[in-house]
Amino acid sequence: MNTAVLILAGGSGIRLWPLSRKDKPKQFLPVFSNNLSFYQAAVQRALKITDASHVFVLTQQIYSEFIAEQSPQIPTRNIFFENYKRNTAPAIAVAMMKVKKEFGDTVSVVMPADHYIADNNSFLKNVSAAVDVAENNNSIVTIGIPPTRPDTGFGYIRFDGEQENGVFKVANFKEKPDFQKALEFISNGNYLWNSGIFVCKTAFMIQQFKRFLPDVFKCAEKICNNGDSQENDKLYSTMPDISIDYGILEKSNDTLVIKGLFGWDDIGSWSAFDRLFPADENQNIFNGDCLSVNSKNCTVISNGKLTVTAGAEDLYVINTSDATLICAKNSSDLLSSLRSFIEENGHKKLL
Repeated sequence: MNTAVLILAGGSGIRLWPLSRKDKPKQFLPVFSNNLSFYQAAVQRALKITDASHVFVLTQQIYSEFIAEQSPQIPTRNIFFENYKRNTAPAIAVAMMKVKKEFGDTVSVVMPADHYIADNNSFLKNVSAAVDVAENNNSIVTIGIPPTRPDTGFGYIRFDGEQENGVFKVANFKEKPDFQKALEFISNGNYLWNSGIFVCKTAFMIQQFKRFLPDVFKCAEKICNNGDSQENDKLYSTMPDISIDYGILEKSNDTLVIKGLFGWDDIGSWSAFDRLFPADENQNIFNGDCLSVNSKNCTVISNGKLTVTAGAEDLYVINTSDATLICAKNSSDLLSSLRSFIEENGHKKLL
């Protein structure tokens, strides 16, 4: 059975403002030492799983230039552009049906474009194991990450006893917890971080859409059988705004999980940079043209201009050509509401 890979690349990354913007979000920014973006790194991993003809990208129309520039090896017919943001479930439904229509029986690997993977070889081994399980079962096989801290920024997967060869039955999914609840999850020992990566037979997932999201299923089916792009846009706009986790994974009784042992992080906030990049002797992290005098535990990113900190402690300082963020590290949770605050104060064009 052939394998297809669906890369989710439509996020806006507002919590990494001002570096990440709506018109160029975090997945397309060059962040690695080899100047690759998160998206390019995801494409490279996908091409180790299958060939380019079986790699599909789900994104927004406004990112078409980045997709063309950063992944020329992906056929244009495999790029699904959303003109209306409807979260992950509708996009995945349409993509799965296109995969089945073009390639028949396949196993699909769904993975976000904006995650950090430390060990690509181990990642490929984990995905291969998940593909083997999915190919032989009518199940959705998720990849869960053993937690290393009580993180409130991730969803969690609670699993039951081992079925076979490191495969566990998913008991339920938990939304992002508060700190006390995250501590409980860690101490219980049967919780994993939800990486957002899952594997399943394409036909089986389509059946799950028909069962749990029939309206999405009907619209996606019409779109795949319809050659009129304007009509398809109208159909897509009627879809509900719902995630694949909430719409299907949390409802299905046929969900398994294997442990992802490859070093993973969801780069959803500036605190992730503290985990990924080396600090100096004063626990400062500097990227770009930066100078520091008696500063401690500061993360400073300077894009195109000199940034100097003096006597600063426990700060994020993100300096770009047209906007600067200065945020206390213990207040980084405020960044999730930043979009509305900036827009209400007359700076929508900087988002």
